Amino acid sequence: MWNVTPKGAEFFIRYQNKEVLFREAVLSYLGVKSHDDTMDEYCMTCQQAGLDKDCENCSKDIKVEATIKRKNIGN
Repeated sequence: MWNVTPKGAEFFIRYQNKEVLFREAVLSYLGVKSHDDTMDEYCMTCQQAGLDKDCENCSKDIKVEATIKRKNIGN
């Protein structure tokens, strides 16, 4: 073994915890959203569109549909 005791590993665990918190703070400041934030935003949009009939069984499968109207110029 490496002669590491739980008491000795405690410093490393605290250091890693602070490093992860710092990364999350920087990403949050830069505007990167977590997966949970994205799902909440999806649900809010779904509710505004009136598609929230069965939220508990929603698969959260995003389907984008677009129609393009083209004009005939010169005809």
